[in-house]
Amino acid sequence: MSEGEATQGVLRYVNDFLTFLHVERGASPNTIEAYRSDLQNFASFLTEHRLNELEPQALTHLHLRHWLGSQHKGMARSTMARRVSCLRSFLQFLVKREILERSPAELLSRPKLPELNRPFFAIDDIFRLLDGHLKDGPAGRRDQAIFELIYSCGLRVSELVGADLQDLDLVEGWLRVLGKGSKERDVPLGSRAVDVVGTYLIETRPLLVDKHGVQDADAIFLNQRGSRLTTRSIRRFLDEAQLKLGLDPEVSPHGLRHSFATHMLDAGADLRAIQKMLGHERLATTQRYTHTSLDRLMKVYDSAHPRAFIRGPDDDS
Repeated sequence: MSEGEATQGVLRYVNDFLTFLHVERGASPNTIEAYRSDLQNFASFLTEHRLNELEPQALTHLHLRHWLGSQHKGMARSTMARRVSCLRSFLQFLVKREILERSPAELLSRPKLPELNRPFFAIDDIFRLLDGHLKDGPAGRRDQAIFELIYSCGLRVSELVGADLQDLDLVEGWLRVLGKGSKERDVPLGSRAVDVVGTYLIETRPLLVDKHGVQDADAIFLNQRGSRLTTRSIRRFLDEAQLKLGLDPEVSPHGLRHSFATHMLDAGADLRAIQKMLGHERLATTQRYTHTSLDRLMKVYDSAHPRAFIRGPDDDS
C-alpha cells in the first residue's frame, strides 16, 4: 500500500502479494494496478468499519461479502468479477504462505459474465487491410508489416511491440514471443508474413531511423524517432487504416487476434493447435476467442458425428 495507508492486520501483506504477482506470476502491469486499486478500496472499507487491525485468521466471508455488497450499486459485472478474483488470489497467497489455513474467499461466487462477442474482421476485410494502401512512405509499409504479423501469428499487441530482432527467424519462419505470465512460445509465420516482414527489415526499418538514429536497436518495430512502438501507437495505426479503407471501426488490434483464431478454426484447424499458437492455458479461453458460424458447426457435425445424416434437397426438417 502507498505511504499513509493502513498497513496493520491483513493489509500489511498487500505489498508482498503485489510483488508476488509481478515476480513469480509475471502478471501484467495492468493486472497489478487493477488489483492494487481493488485492495486499496478494500483497505478503505476496513478502515471505515474499524476493521483495519483485523488479523487474517479473523477475516470471514461475511466481511468480504459486506465489502462487495457495498460496491455493488452501479458497478459493472466485470469489475465485480475482478474484485472477487482479486480477493481469491490475495487470500490464497496467504494460504500458500501458511498465514491462513483456509481462504474465506472460497465461499464467494463470481457474477456470471455475458459471453464475449468482440468484433472481428471477415476474411475479405482482412485482405483489404493487409493488401490495401495504408499511407505513404516507410510508415505505411511498417504498418502493413505490423498487421500482417499480428494476423499471421495471432499475437497479442503487447507481444508484438515487445518482440526483438533476435526473436525472429525468417529462414525457418518462426517468431518467439513473451506472453502472459512471462511464458515464451514459438509461433509459425506464414510465407506472406515472412516476405512482408523481411522487406520491412531490409528496406523500411533503416529509413525510420535515418534522421534520429536507433534508440532501441533490439526492437523489430520502431517509430520515426527510432524508438520501440507502444500498444497505443498500434491502436492509432489501425484507426487510421480503418478510416481510410472503410473497415469496421469497432474492431480493435486485439480483434486481429480473434480474426486469426476464427479463420483458422473455420478452415479446419484443430482447436488445441490454435490454443497452443495463442498461448492460452485453458481450452475454454480459446473457444471464447473464436466466432464459429452455424454453417461451420453443422458441417463438423455432419462429417464427424456417428448419428449424423446427409440432408437431401427435399429435406425440409
